[in-house]
Amino acid sequence: MTSSTGLLIAAGLLVGFGARLGSGCTSGHGVAGIARLSPRSFVATGVFLTAGMVTVFVTRHVMGAEMRQTIAALLAGSLFGLGLTLSRMVDPAKVLSFLDIAGNWDPSLALVLVGATGTAAIGFRLVLGQRSAPLFAETFSLPTARDIDPRLVIGAAIFGIGWGLVGLCPGPSLAGLGLAFRPVAIFVIAMLVGMAAFELMGRLRSRAGASASPAPSTGR
Repeated sequence: MTSSTGLLIAAGLLVGFGARLGSGCTSGHGVAGIARLSPRSFVATGVFLTAGMVTVFVTRHVMGAEMRQTIAALLAGSLFGLGLTLSRMVDPAKVLSFLDIAGNWDPSLALVLVGATGTAAIGFRLVLGQRSAPLFAETFSLPTARDIDPRLVIGAAIFGIGWGLVGLCPGPSLAGLGLAFRPVAIFVIAMLVGMAAFELMGRLRSRAGASASPAPSTGR
């Protein structure tokens, strides 16, 4: 049996939700239902047997490391998006009310941030304390920068100004594309342009630095 906590949680969620949605499982449909010659149970049993066999075939004989990483990222992103939606972090009006400390301040999102931070802190302690590498990658990809420098402060300030203007930031904007497509899509496109502009500035700065450096001496 797998010892992966994440995989066990994902499988448990799927089994529990699917059993309730399909009104039965291996014992309800596969044993009791077929014993009663229930057409619904014959169909359900055939479907979950096929789905189970396909899942085992794909995960054991088809999927490579990159495919497993992609599926894990999709599942994690879906769960993250669901959390943002349920907490209303995707609602710009809710966010702006949280930021409006001089007006009709709504502190409820502070509870969301505290809950998310606490959950992530526990997760980091459990995972990093028990595993030397992720399930679907060779190493953990964690930030290495430790300095509190002007770039950090200025970048955070610029981000905060943009956040305060419309109440959107990267994660919630992507999760909220289906709720208010046109305005959020405009924001997402502009955000991607801003990220690309930063990358372009970095490349231009690197080229300028390389061209300004003195040529190495050949010595005679």
